[in-house]
Amino acid sequence: MAARHAVEKVVIAAIIETLSIDEIADLEAIYLVGRGREFSEHYDSILQHARERRHVDDDLWEAVHYSCRDQSPECCRLGLTILGRQIWLNGSRPSEVANRER
Repeated sequence: MAARHAVEKVVIAAIIETLSIDEIADLEAIYLVGRGREFSEHYDSILQHARERRHVDDDLWEAVHYSCRDQSPECCRLGLTILGRQIWLNGSRPSEVANRER
């Protein structure tokens, strides 16, 4: 259990160092939609509220920790799907991959 917490701490620190406040707010909103706590129709207001909250209290650790729970990858994937966003592996879009293969 202690090893898991140590890894979690390193991962959360890396996410905070890599993502902007707005990107972390977006991750939080996507997670909430995917978790089923919010409707996709409310995404814009959820995102705006998360941005305001993150810019005011600047507690990115809490936001990222909340979004990195055990079910988070599945909730984020589901949230992205619900919102109609596509997930690109290795930063490449399918059209870019197809163009490289030609």
